Amino acid sequence: MEIMQPAVNSVAAPANRELTGAPTGSIRVLLADDHTGFRNCLRELLEMEEDIVIVGEAGDGIEAERQAAALRPDVVVMDVQMPGQNGLHTTRALSHFGHSPRVIILTIYKHASIWREAACAGAYGCFVKGISTDRLLEAIRTVAAGQSLIAPVLNGCPSSVSSNQGSRQLAG
Repeated sequence: MEIMQPAVNSVAAPANRELTGAPTGSIRVLLADDHTGFRNCLRELLEMEEDIVIVGEAGDGIEAERQAAALRPDVVVMDVQMPGQNGLHTTRALSHFGHSPRVIILTIYKHASIWREAACAGAYGCFVKGISTDRLLEAIRTVAAGQSLIAPVLNGCPSSVSSNQGSRQLAG
């Protein structure tokens, strides 16, 4: 996988964080996973960080899309396999929002095809669920800053996928 210099995406964060309950400068995160126990653990880990605020949770892709529209998170941490609508379809749908959140896919699947599909759907990162807490926190902060952690996939993706998204590799 080719590693490119980071490129900042032009998607803006919500304009008025005070109205949404998150302190100015915090990263607003929506968690989307159908396994409640995993979501609870992830929420507990992320809530320990001063710069991260969990604004919502969803147990399926349809609810994740609704919550993202209503809550306007900066980052969505999303499972691939969920009932109703999978995470890749939901990621694709979110990329068409005027305030498109940056999506990090967390999955149990290690197939390269998942990474390709995630990149084509517009995800900014894709990791196996065994990722360390430090790497996940770094990923959330990196994508919140507008940098993609997935190398651009230009062949075979729909034309709506940005070809100027750069990527960088996480340390560790």
